[in-house]
Amino acid sequence: MVTFFVQSSRLLCLFMVAGWVFPVAAQTVPWSVPSGEGFYKDVLINGGPGVSGVPQRHFVAMLGLEVETLSAAECSPQYETFQTHLIGCSSVPLPDNVSCNSDPNGRLLYPDGSPRFRLLVTGGAASEQYLDQDGDSAGFPDALCHERDPDSTWYHAGGRHHDYLRAIRNDQFQTGEQVIQQFVAAGGSFSGFCAGAFLAEDLKLNLFKSFPFDDEFRQVTILPTSPLFDYMPTTLKKHYIRSAGGGYVTWDDEVTPPEILAIGGGYDLIWASKADTQTGRVVVSGSHPEESRDPYIERLTAAMYTYALDGVGTPRVKGALQNGITRYMDKGTHERIPDETKIGDKQYHHFSFEVTNQRYLKLDVVGEPGTDFHVYLRKGEPAFDSTTPSFQKVVGPGAQKTLVFDNLSIGTWYVGVECVTTVTLNETTNIYDDPHGVLNGIAYHVTATWSAQPIPVREFSAFNVPASVTRTRELNCSWQATGFDPGALATVALVSDSGAVTVLNNAYPLQEENDFTFYPDQPAGRYFLRVTANQNPEIQLASPWLTLAAARLTLGTLPSSYDSFSDLNWTWDGEAHLTEVRLYDQAGNVVWHEQVWSEPGSNRTAFPPGEGVAVRDGVFRLVTQNGGVSTVWESQLFTYPSDPFGLPPCCDLGGLATVSGYQAVVLNRAASGAYSPALVEIGNATNTAQTIRIHLGLEGQPLPSQPLTRVGDYSISTRRYAVGPSTYTLYPGQSMTLSVSYLGTQNKPPLGLLVFENNGEFVVWEGQSQIPIIPAD
Repeated sequence: MVTFFVQSSRLLCLFMVAGWVFPVAAQTVPWSVPSGEGFYKDVLINGGPGVSGVPQRHFVAMLGLEVETLSAAECSPQYETFQTHLIGCSSVPLPDNVSCNSDPNGRLLYPDGSPRFRLLVTGGAASEQYLDQDGDSAGFPDALCHERDPDSTWYHAGGRHHDYLRAIRNDQFQTGEQVIQQFVAAGGSFSGFCAGAFLAEDLKLNLFKSFPFDDEFRQVTILPTSPLFDYMPTTLKKHYIRSAGGGYVTWDDEVTPPEILAIGGGYDLIWASKADTQTGRVVVSGSHPEESRDPYIERLTAAMYTYALDGVGTPRVKGALQNGITRYMDKGTHERIPDETKIGDKQYHHFSFEVTNQRYLKLDVVGEPGTDFHVYLRKGEPAFDSTTPSFQKVVGPGAQKTLVFDNLSIGTWYVGVECVTTVTLNETTNIYDDPHGVLNGIAYHVTATWSAQPIPVREFSAFNVPASVTRTRELNCSWQATGFDPGALATVALVSDSGAVTVLNNAYPLQEENDFTFYPDQPAGRYFLRVTANQNPEIQLASPWLTLAAARLTLGTLPSSYDSFSDLNWTWDGEAHLTEVRLYDQAGNVVWHEQVWSEPGSNRTAFPPGEGVAVRDGVFRLVTQNGGVSTVWESQLFTYPSDPFGLPPCCDLGGLATVSGYQAVVLNRAASGAYSPALVEIGNATNTAQTIRIHLGLEGQPLPSQPLTRVGDYSISTRRYAVGPSTYTLYPGQSMTLSVSYLGTQNKPPLGLLVFENNGEFVVWEGQSQIPIIPAD
């Protein structure tokens, strides 16, 4: 048994952790994962409660690696979020301000339980934060702190972190301890210093126990056979590292000893262990080389990290592909079927197949729309981008890839599927932006077909759609179809980001070049188009994401004050659509409204079309209706004249009369004596819609029996509200303007007659006088 001093033996279970099973393959070839491939990033630094994060300079400046850090002291706001970031959504309710990013497996693991980082690093002990005797938590919320443990010491700080890891659980009921065990068992490496080395034993990552030192410096000597010299030079100088209460390793004779890398003062200070080829390597130190600024010790620290990184587990093969049978990778984390689980960001999935006398291959991979997949093919070992010849891989944007290969040599071939889509880390909030939901995995399926004869390729490709289009506007898309028989049919569907499918055409006749046009009338949002071969639904193509945007209406610049003959202008970028223009007073009452058609481009309407609206200040609201849903555009507040019947100063005001709720003003002549058209203002002052007919006659002649718009040399005109010959309907608050024109040549012609008819009552204006007209029997 190998131990760190004085500790009973513990079983090391590396291949069945918290319900996950990782079978050990009969593998004799030491496959390796190329640097920078197969993982989201290289290093995750663990600075959780009780331990410190290590410096990043060794990873970034010296090794050029990608690093993320998770840190949280007991009395810090990050304490509540550390768990969800490290191991996934909690199995207990979280505070309102804590989100798990809908990530059940946490940052450390992929959806199938594989390591998402190559290396997890845990530093030395951190000083504990706690409530003082007065219950003061130094400005932090009391709920995030606790009372001081009288037995707490610097030595116990790493134990504090272990206690924390054993206490937290994700919604799969895995503890933090189990998640880290799984990380190493599935191939992730671990490195730690001082408390981090103690943690490796506490988590059963190895069976060693340490004995604490005093806080002192010890000369360090790297053993001549140490693999660390593969990453750093030798030296004849003396170099020292600080103990700071760290420890050394010891073991019993009956078990395999750890790999001793460096010693100091007669103690084994740096050591490593690796259970087998598929587990990660544990490289730890009981002291603190990571704190040193001695250039040689910094090289030593970087060498420890590099040795751990080179010890990640070999790639696991998900299974053997069967000829012509589609393998679906669509299971979620909670289903715990790793060999059928979705793929994570920048992760590889590996498959194998055997080639005997069937030399022709067609490989199809189809992932979720809007994501990017790469496919690799290699003989003899798992395929990665850097190890695969260019003619044996298909890369580039898009979720659908097809690889056709002729004359494969006999033997075992491997397919590598890479999900290139990833998240973006907000460096300020330490939160991921994950628009594609890749933290929960991206579903895809893979089909390998091989034959002794060339395989006809039937496929869709080159799907072109606009990135954005306005709803209800014509949308044109195109794609190519290769290898289909004449008369082959396909189904074209529009799929929303929630998965709702709208079939646009279920019998589309395929051509080599296909153009498809339709009018999208779905709600605004993200969609993709999908084309599926009717005779073989496995042959399908999804377009990139497109956005259906709601049509936009933009009001023109409004003057600060409107007069009686102003125009209201707006632009519309949708198809022709019915729009209601409303005028509100400051109290929110509708004082005028009108329905008009908004055409694509510029639009305008005269405001007011009749001037019977009395409001001092107002706001325009333009409303479009679609499927019962109103969309409202609102103008800024403007001033409307207090006297809506105000006329230009050049004009005389004629007589005023009221006919059943109507108000009318007649303008007769210009003040100069020159003849001007008479303007008649009519506004509905009632609370209900009113209909009126207008007659035009001549002085001294019988009134026409039917309404006429021209009599003799006189004519009347208006451009709105007509519902019949000279018949008009006005709604409450609406008004209109009539223009009475004289078309003759006399300087002072006789005045015309205007007769307003409403429910059989007439009022006639003749010059400045009102003459009641009694309808004839």
